[in-house]
Amino acid sequence: MKSEKMSDRKIVGSIAVILILILFVLGLDAIFIPGREYYEGTEVIPTHSGRTLKEGLQRGDRIHIKINTLEERPVRLLVKGGSIDFEIKGSSMDFTVSIPTSSWYRFTLKNPGDSALLVSYDYRVVLMHSFWSEWP
Repeated sequence: MKSEKMSDRKIVGSIAVILILILFVLGLDAIFIPGREYYEGTEVIPTHSGRTLKEGLQRGDRIHIKINTLEERPVRLLVKGGSIDFEIKGSSMDFTVSIPTSSWYRFTLKNPGDSALLVSYDYRVVLMHSFWSEWP
């Protein structure tokens, strides 16, 4: 009688441990599954102003950007975050950026010209940072 209770407890305990491990692994998987975002548009950017494309990117995230100005005048793409602060100037751009550090990054289009600029863009973002990195 006593050995039956012990073996039943062992079986129930083993099943509970296995279920907990399965749920733990599934939970971690859900936290680290990458998110994907896609944006496209055509906008008129007024003189000496800008449009933020994407902000809040962190280590491991990737962004693929395609930009074309419809008037063959240059637009500036500013990238700021961490110790990185650079700009790219051109009328046609197509590149991918992988975020190298855990800092917060922002991508902004600026019109350096003296008249409004018509810009067509699309970009794809793969978010690889975990859910937990969003918490302060």
